[in-house]
Amino acid sequence: MEKEKREFDILKKEERVKAIEDIIAHFATERDEEMDIIGAGALLDAFLQDIAPIIYNKAIEDVRMLLKKQADDAEFELNLLRK
Repeated sequence: MEKEKREFDILKKEERVKAIEDIIAHFATERDEEMDIIGAGALLDAFLQDIAPIIYNKAIEDVRMLLKKQADDAEFELNLLRK
């Protein structure tokens, strides 16, 4: 039986495993708390569901601004070539 993919499931299996391991390690070293795999997975899901869209939209805006700057630069360069 194939697991249903949720909209916020954007990580590959290896990336998800690594992220969960990192969450568990963070809680152990930084907070001196134990976090199990299920709890770390739930925390990761919460972040992916709530924060990932914000980061994604910021990345889209960054790319939009970069492309606009490049288009402006190209326009400037083309105007310099006019005779």
